[in-house]
Amino acid sequence: MLSIEPSKFYLDNIKDGGHINDVDLIRNAKDFLDKEKQNKKNIRLLMYAIDLVKTLDINYHLISLNINCEEE
Repeated sequence: MLSIEPSKFYLDNIKDGGHINDVDLIRNAKDFLDKEKQNKKNIRLLMYAIDLVKTLDINYHLISLNINCEEE
């Protein structure tokens, strides 16, 4: 629907269960960063999440991270 290549989505740990929100968002970021830090290059990561709360309000969250993984 957004014309984004499926390869742009991090799905490596989807087999571990849970839902793609809250704690899973943090777990996905940690797993992705642990894997990518081995390449010793800068990482640019855009994280987007949708949350439906008990009041039936929909919250949208977006964070952009620029992480320097190069050794000094």
